[in-house]
Amino acid sequence: MMLNETDEDSEWRSFFIKGTVMNMTTENNVILALCVIGFCLLGFGFSNRDRNWGVAMMWVGVITMMGPIAYRLLTLF
Repeated sequence: MMLNETDEDSEWRSFFIKGTVMNMTTENNVILALCVIGFCLLGFGFSNRDRNWGVAMMWVGVITMMGPIAYRLLTLF
């Protein structure tokens, strides 16, 4: 089913009236991206764990990974 211009215009109008709308696909992509970034930070930090900034990078990576997971668990239950 193809959308004509009036349906598309009304969709954009409702988007601007309601504010920012985040559908489930976008939300899952953001959460996945944050987990991947956190995993990369965790890996780079583990590779440099003998330096102080490596240990700090591991902590930031763990928090970056656990934040979205905790958010999904809180919104799920």
